[in-house]
Amino acid sequence: MVSRELDSLPFPYLPLRFQVGRFVFEEEGLLDTGFEGGIAVPPDILGDVGPPDLLPTRLRPVLGPQVDAPTYAGFFHIGNLGPFPVDIIAAGDEILIGQQAIAHLTITLDHGQRVVVSP
Repeated sequence: MVSRELDSLPFPYLPLRFQVGRFVFEEEGLLDTGFEGGIAVPPDILGDVGPPDLLPTRLRPVLGPQVDAPTYAGFFHIGNLGPFPVDIIAAGDEILIGQQAIAHLTITLDHGQRVVVSP
């Protein structure tokens, strides 16, 4: 099994490359096991992508009413692992890597110091 330590970023952020259509983005994403979706990105990042190609995702924030967020079919890589299919959701003000994406990987949080990712 190949694993890769990803400790160059602040814990628990991961290097993330995701693609929607012909658009490719390279960012850092916060590993968020409490987020059930795929990858959430601030809407302004996806500004040039065009209209969403999936039904909206209904989000239930801790505070406030439910919202329907534009959702795109995409792919992602973490480090050198991937591509994996994922829903890209235009919502929030920080990039979140949620459960739908995490399900493709084995993630080890090592003593709050580093993240080890395996296929």
